[in-house]
Amino acid sequence: MPFRPQSACRFRAAVAIVLAIAFAGGCGFNQIQQATLPDQVAGFALADLEAILNNTALTEDEQREAIRDAIGAPDNDDGDRLVNFLFNFNVP
Repeated sequence: MPFRPQSACRFRAAVAIVLAIAFAGGCGFNQIQQATLPDQVAGFALADLEAILNNTALTEDEQREAIRDAIGAPDNDDGDRLVNFLFNFNVP
């Protein structure tokens, strides 16, 4: 079956309608656009983390311990995962 100009016109109209609905609905982009990274969680600000990570007088183990003390992480596997996450986090 050959592709007719009428079919092309209907196809373009259908694509335009789908795009119009998607843009009108927002496709969830508004929620992504409004998302922000919190600057402070439970009394520990990103500035505090950055200060610990930028302190060259501390070794990596001392930096991890400083993070653990600052956030009050328990000395178990869960606390280790959280401390390692923050230790490897790039502060924006």
